[in-house]
Amino acid sequence: MSLAEDSAARLRDLEREDLLRRPPTLHTKLGRSVCIDGQTFLCFSSNDYLGLASPALDAETLLQSSAEASLGSGGSRLISGTQRAHRDFELKLAAFLDEEDGILFSTGYAANLGLLQGLAEAGDLIVSDQLNHASIIDGCRLSRARAAIFPHLDLGHLEALLEERKSAKTLDPSLGRTFIVIESVFSMDGDEAPLKEIQRLARRNGAYLIVDEAHSFGLYGEQGRGLSAELGVRPDLRILAFGKSLGGSGAMVVGDSATVNLLRHRARSYVFSTAPSPLLLALLDSNLDRLIAAEDARRRLFRMSAKLRERLRALGFRVLGERSPILPVIIGENRRALELDRALRERGFLVQAIRPPTVPAGSARLRIVVSAAHRIEDIDALADAFEELKEFAS
Repeated sequence: MSLAEDSAARLRDLEREDLLRRPPTLHTKLGRSVCIDGQTFLCFSSNDYLGLASPALDAETLLQSSAEASLGSGGSRLISGTQRAHRDFELKLAAFLDEEDGILFSTGYAANLGLLQGLAEAGDLIVSDQLNHASIIDGCRLSRARAAIFPHLDLGHLEALLEERKSAKTLDPSLGRTFIVIESVFSMDGDEAPLKEIQRLARRNGAYLIVDEAHSFGLYGEQGRGLSAELGVRPDLRILAFGKSLGGSGAMVVGDSATVNLLRHRARSYVFSTAPSPLLLALLDSNLDRLIAAEDARRRLFRMSAKLRERLRALGFRVLGERSPILPVIIGENRRALELDRALRERGFLVQAIRPPTVPAGSARLRIVVSAAHRIEDIDALADAFEELKEFAS
């Protein structure tokens, strides 16, 4: 059997299990609505929470940015890839978050991978939530540390793991460090981590706290500083992804200057990757100013999210989360989730079905994402469509 034949057989297996992906190709730029094969859909699938994916710069400013910053960086940051745009943005974003320094990565996946692989060592312990993002899971696997997984947001189990580790270190002081890694807002469940309680457990048991703020940066806290800032929590390190509220791509780890500098030497996804585009960073710098000023957009976003969540629950749908603009509508079976996806498309809405391995088996869902680019009539229209399809709530 050729490799092509073997791969085709595996794809057929995925199709039989209703797990084959057929992502649509958008023929317009990302926004409130998108065009697919000549048909316009209201888009409720994008993580562009604040509607910043379309740059607000005029043509003259864009040309000026391209004159000052190259499209490519030409190499790794440790060779010749560091341009002024990289350091300017790292320091600007770190200062906004009241941190000493930051380190840029090409993607959020690369940031979590490099952070955990570069920081944790043999003898260390990483304590990780069961529903943490795949990039965190893979970072744990690539590190030489032992990983202990606790059930989703089960603080009793987390506390037991930390106390067990603390007792073991009393008997054997040679044991390494303990890290807790958790998302502030979970991307597929839309729920929030109780960061104050987790920080208390970390301090009581001598653990370091790492918080992935991918889905809270730009939305929560004063000027969008994230859920940690809103709750008055000071993690040891935070991960910020730029593909959500900031409307671009890339990511950054922020924290104390010594740890950030250590990651510059040890995070393989940083050391061995071409540096992010300096031109993109010029656009992200402009978007950061827009994000900071987007208080009205944040308030509008949370109001629309609350209204939609309330209407869907009133129809009998099981909708996770309480505050986030991520509204996971749990369906269960893969095929039934795909049927609801198709039925919504027939009504002019793009809401993607999410299936394993992205979510646990038996928990397929429609992941609705509200954006500040939406209008209240869009929310009403989507809720009306779900009302027509409320047989899927059973």
